[in-house]
Amino acid sequence: MRHAQLTLTLLLALPLASLSHSAQVMEATSDQVDFESGLSEQNIPLGWQSHIKDGFQLSYDAGFELDSRSLKMDGQGGGKAIMIYQKHTTEQPIDARFVLTGRLKTSHLRGETALYLRVFSEGQLIHQDDMRAYALSGSQNWTEVSIRSPRLTAVTAIELGVLAMGEGVVWLDDLSMQQQAGEQVSPAVQQYAETSFELIRADSMYPINESVKNSYFDSLKGAQEVADAHGSVVQLLKEMGDDHASFMPATVVNEKAHTKMKSKQTGQPQDDVPSAEHQLTGLGYIKIPGFNKTTGDATAYLQAAQELYKQHLDPSHCGWIVDLRGNSGGSMWPMLAAVAPLLDQGVVGYMLDSKGAEWPWRINDQHVMLGDQIKQALGHDLAGLNQKVKATNQRQQVVVLLDRNTASSAEAVAMAFNGQDHVLFSGAKSAGLTTGISQVQLPDGSLVRLSIAEFADRNKQTHPTGLEPDLALDDDQDALDKAV
Repeated sequence: MRHAQLTLTLLLALPLASLSHSAQVMEATSDQVDFESGLSEQNIPLGWQSHIKDGFQLSYDAGFELDSRSLKMDGQGGGKAIMIYQKHTTEQPIDARFVLTGRLKTSHLRGETALYLRVFSEGQLIHQDDMRAYALSGSQNWTEVSIRSPRLTAVTAIELGVLAMGEGVVWLDDLSMQQQAGEQVSPAVQQYAETSFELIRADSMYPINESVKNSYFDSLKGAQEVADAHGSVVQLLKEMGDDHASFMPATVVNEKAHTKMKSKQTGQPQDDVPSAEHQLTGLGYIKIPGFNKTTGDATAYLQAAQELYKQHLDPSHCGWIVDLRGNSGGSMWPMLAAVAPLLDQGVVGYMLDSKGAEWPWRINDQHVMLGDQIKQALGHDLAGLNQKVKATNQRQQVVVLLDRNTASSAEAVAMAFNGQDHVLFSGAKSAGLTTGISQVQLPDGSLVRLSIAEFADRNKQTHPTGLEPDLALDDDQDALDKAV
């Protein structure tokens, strides 16, 4: 263990906190984070910097606790992205694990928001976590979130911050950081780590070599609680080379399950459904959002698509626009069912695994299928509309809109159109997360999502770096205007 001192300024213009080493040598508590200081000339909190601030305005608002204040990031009416941060250096390289916690609140956020932590050694990024699988979106009340790093060596700098994407409003409060030392691993953590490792190795399409395995177990040093091992699991997924893999802690899994149950009880689904954001003369338009298998309602999702098709059964229309921009994925099967009336029947794509096995995606009058397995029923009404839409769309153009945030299963939906006659792709190249995912439950209830197969289009062509648009445009409105 290297003995050094970490100097950290947490939030706004708070005084420097010089803290001595112990099992927990750095901590900022909620009463330190008062948000009473002003904003700089660049309209960001004093003591902070920004990587990007596009379409968001910053101010202070009521906080989580009575009489406290929070940082408000308002991106209504044009918010694209914001990423603000603080970076702090150590006096000497140190070995430690880090825990970043805070509270976030959202209102009508169409993208996502998360805390993030980046750790450096002599200028090299050695760890990064941005709550990838459990970022917040939509409208959520104050939610405590945390990021736990594995044991990291020779740390010389830490960058911590918050990021948000898409229109909507985000609030941040009660941010704190802990630095933890120690060498011993508790028996409970060791058992959890060994079981988790075997579960991940059994399901992943990526082999795990001895170097990655040793790095994983070495990063557990000092872990006393099972949650302390979560950062090591995140690090393992990255070192395996699975860019699409992600980790969701048990607390978030349970909260999402509760949200889904509450949504069903109230009869009001919380997730987005297909919509017509734009009314276009002579064109049908359908916005396809991601579908969360944990919180989503497939029936409501497909009913919304059905209503849109009913409104556009017009032989005089010259085509359809399928908008996949900003769709970061989820379960592909309800999404494919929602666009089934615009797709050819038969094989529209494939899953290809590393051993040469193939599983075709098929569309028929009633179902979306993977091989011979039914993955999503279209439902009576949508199945009935299927042929009617096809009859009015035989020679019509379909334009698929993409952007850099079109990812994962949304890319699979786009691939289903690739190779079909009268289809044009417009916008920006997609994200390139083009693998099928399997969920693995770890012993504490946490979930790991692992790549198990590659997506391919109907011609068995893979697109590992993303789908290239036929008409490349960076601006969202230009992509829509050109499509029209």
